[in-house]
Amino acid sequence: MNETNKINILDFPRDPFECRESILAKTAAPTLSITTNYIKTEYANSELLETAQLFADYDLLDAAPSAGDTLRKLSLFPWVESSNELEKSLSLITLSFYKNSYDSMRRALELIVVGSFFILDDIDVDRPRAWLKSNENTPNFRRMLEKLIKYEPYCSCEKRCKFCAYLLDLYYRLSDYIHVKGIEKSQRKIKPATDKFNGVELLGFNEKPCKESLDLYIETVQAIGLLCALSTPWLLVGFDLDSKFGFNPPLSGFFEYDQAERIRLLIPEKFCPFIDGLKETDERIRSIVEWFEDLPDLTQEEYTRQAEEFRKECDSSKR
Repeated sequence: MNETNKINILDFPRDPFECRESILAKTAAPTLSITTNYIKTEYANSELLETAQLFADYDLLDAAPSAGDTLRKLSLFPWVESSNELEKSLSLITLSFYKNSYDSMRRALELIVVGSFFILDDIDVDRPRAWLKSNENTPNFRRMLEKLIKYEPYCSCEKRCKFCAYLLDLYYRLSDYIHVKGIEKSQRKIKPATDKFNGVELLGFNEKPCKESLDLYIETVQAIGLLCALSTPWLLVGFDLDSKFGFNPPLSGFFEYDQAERIRLLIPEKFCPFIDGLKETDERIRSIVEWFEDLPDLTQEEYTRQAEEFRKECDSSKR
């Protein structure tokens, strides 16, 4: 039995806002518990979901390109904000706000396309800076993709794997729910027979929409992983950053070995042969690997000095 069904509605206060507070407080905890148990014990894609969550929460921040004018154009904003949106999406799912989670998924996907678009070499720095300051509208999703596929490796990916059609399909599916494309994409269809009191929904787990939302979350993170791999192909190659940089690694744009393994696990199956070939043949990857290997390893003395400086900074920040 759903634990929210055991709640006595006579316990709710009369004041409408106190009543809303009480309803949400009393139904949130059991819903979170049931959802978490479902994910851990019944959800078929729980392992891939965990990989997607780790990538979204941690790796996506390191995936932001930092070479050339990228930081001057955008800083890390699109990738940081996308990670935040994906985190909100999972929280909404675990609270049973299934349809609302799609909004965050679409924003997360769009932000990475925006970031990939604005860092193109022929995009003048003033345009992304204006967007970053909220003085310019977000470019049209389709038109950004049409621009991306004029460049490698997007162009080859489009020819071999229909890159644009794949991303547009996901984007439009999410948009159908966000723009409520009729009854089939409505709240009442996604989560029917929802209990309410005084117009306030009692939060409660529902397996079918929960599964569908988690599946879409994974799809969204997979698409974002693909975009990151195409915009910064050397993410597919793990590096021992500690050996070269110690406590002062690059701000972003490089993955450790476990992060490179995660992004490869997230690449959608139809794109895997292309991505594997890219990893083996891309000249940018080869040049980055050669540059990295030519860097001298940190000496023990340098590492010890960095560790001491890092400790002092930590101690200073605690004061």
